Amino acid sequence: MGKTADLGVRLETAKDRRTSTEELTRLARDVDWRVRGEVAQRGETSKKTLINLAEDPIWIVRYHVALNDNTPSETRTQLAQDEDWQVRQAVARHGSTPPETLVRLTQDVDQRVRAAAIANNNTPLSH
Repeated sequence: MGKTADLGVRLETAKDRRTSTEELTRLARDVDWRVRGEVAQRGETSKKTLINLAEDPIWIVRYHVALNDNTPSETRTQLAQDEDWQVRQAVARHGSTPPETLVRLTQDVDQRVRAAAIANNNTPLSH
C-alpha cells in the first residue's frame, strides 16, 4: 500500500472487519502510523504481522500490539522492555502477560507501570 490510495480509504480498510488477513499484512507496512496502528488493534492480524509491528518506530503502534490478544507472549515480554512507559503499562495490564514478566514490571522505573503490574490478577502475590 503506501501513498497510492487516500489515507482515509486506507484507514477505513484497516478498520473494516471484512478486510482479509493478507490485506492487513500489506497495510501493516503502510507509510502512515495511524494505518499501522489500526492493523495492530485487529484481532484478525496474524501473529507474524504483530511480531513485525512490535518493532514499529511509533510507540502507539507498539502499544496496540501489546494489547492485542493475538500477540505472542514472547513478543509481549519483549515489549515489557520498551523505552516508552505507555507500552510497558499496556503489557502490565494485559491478562496474558507471563507472570515472570509481570513481576519484573512491578519493579519498573515508572510508577504507572508498577501500579498496572501490581493490579494485574496474574501477578504472583509474592512479588
